[in-house]
Amino acid sequence: MLHDFDDDEFIALVSPEIEEEVEQLNLAAERQNPVISWDEFAGYYS
Repeated sequence: MLHDFDDDEFIALVSPEIEEEVEQLNLAAERQNPVISWDEFAGYYS
């Protein structure tokens, strides 16, 4: 094994990296957005 961390050591090591603020979604506003096609979703804008 590359690293021999127990669970508590691993959590203490990565916690500063994963404690960033998570952006909240406004689902009511998102529902008002126009529906896009699968082509547009894939990046084909024509």
